[in-house]
Amino acid sequence: MTSINHFPFRDMMIGFDSFFDRADRLSNTMKYPPFNIEKVSDDQYIIELAVPGWYIEDIEIEEHNGTLTVKGNKPADEEADYLYKGIASRAFTKEFKLSEHMKVKGAKIHNGILGIGVERDVPEELKPRKVEISSDSTASLLN
Repeated sequence: MTSINHFPFRDMMIGFDSFFDRADRLSNTMKYPPFNIEKVSDDQYIIELAVPGWYIEDIEIEEHNGTLTVKGNKPADEEADYLYKGIASRAFTKEFKLSEHMKVKGAKIHNGILGIGVERDVPEELKPRKVEISSDSTASLLN
């Protein structure tokens, strides 16, 4: 993804501050949390999201109408008195568009990585099948 430096334009664009602020916020939210998509086979994929410090109860995964949605909402840590906080824990929503017949098979968190297994599950009636050719002249073609 190409990053655009809006800085040179800000001085020339009066009254567009909120536009640039919204664009910057949108750009940053699309990057969080960072993720990988691994192709395991032609029909199997693993989506990995970096969620260090998150617990299972803080994350919700939903599959609906061909969209996989991952939401994270971590309660604020009221007791901690950080001198520096570099590990992000802000709320997020990440959506992935799934192609036809893709189904989520499972999810787990291990070492701060949320892994989601996705697999193409084509129904048998939609898969190609071989048709036997008979040389028997008395065989019916419709049986």
